[in-house]
Amino acid sequence: MLQFLSAVFIITLMEFQSLTEFLALADTLNFSRAATRLHMSGAALTRHIQRLERDLEVTLFDRTPPLSLTAAGRELLPKADKLVKDTERLKSEIRRAGEPQRTVLNIGFLPGLLHLSLTGALARFRRRNKTVRVRLHEMSLRDQASALVREELDVAIVGHPWPELSRDVDLFDLGSIPLCAVVSSTHPLAGTNFDLKDLRKEEFVRLCDEVWPGQTACMTAACGKAGFEPNFTATAAGKSALLIMVGSSHRVGLLPATANKIPHAGADFHPLSWQVPCCAAVRRGERRPAVREFLRGFRQEFLKVARSFGFSTRPSPPSALNEHQKIPLPHSDSSHAA
Repeated sequence: MLQFLSAVFIITLMEFQSLTEFLALADTLNFSRAATRLHMSGAALTRHIQRLERDLEVTLFDRTPPLSLTAAGRELLPKADKLVKDTERLKSEIRRAGEPQRTVLNIGFLPGLLHLSLTGALARFRRRNKTVRVRLHEMSLRDQASALVREELDVAIVGHPWPELSRDVDLFDLGSIPLCAVVSSTHPLAGTNFDLKDLRKEEFVRLCDEVWPGQTACMTAACGKAGFEPNFTATAAGKSALLIMVGSSHRVGLLPATANKIPHAGADFHPLSWQVPCCAAVRRGERRPAVREFLRGFRQEFLKVARSFGFSTRPSPPSALNEHQKIPLPHSDSSHAA
């Protein structure tokens, strides 16, 4: 506890928010992307970083393109990360001390097949947990991950995992669904039987990684298994935008099979042999019975909805979800208290 209090005292002197902003900029090495992540303007972020540098009497970033950390910045990075996490942990402990029993389940989600599964899962959960109030939060994937770490969410329905996600949270495997190639209805491959390896010479559209983290990495890994590196020549901010871009050109998109439920005039879906893993995320070390019961029910609903749409499902391969980071969920657990 004394160590945590020391961290809070130090961060009070150095401004907690400034260190948080420094960490975001150090992670992205781009003022615009960091400002977007922090929900602030680029000009404000620049001023705050300059003020932090003045307070510390050092230069933390070399502004010569491309932006990079100086030696002082590299020295501060692990210390700032530890101080911020220690402070957040202390705040959480103090909040928990004032809340002897949790009666609220906060769930983050994005619309899609997963939110269709959420409807049935919540109906089942509420029937068995009359005293637990559920709050739903429609949030971006990155915001869900951050809210989990801040303990503002109990469960995040994130879908496909991405590398940074498992750094601070535990993952719960829901299963996997087919990957589909999406081509224009006028594309030479439209209406034919083909697999991923047949697309090695095509141009691809990818999803913006800031909005859909992990999607491009997943598609690149799938192409790598097929023996080639995809040639991404365009980027879409969302799945609907990707379908429009594909439908109006001869570029190819790669999306989970669930995306074929989005209106897609002029675009054809072709199931491939590659499977896309789906998961939910919870706080590191989560063991509360209410959370465990909700996840059990959600997985059952996910599989039911996926099969009703004609999607084949199977457990995710070990390489997709790090085994030691998947939370144990014994099926014998029958407790329903929060």
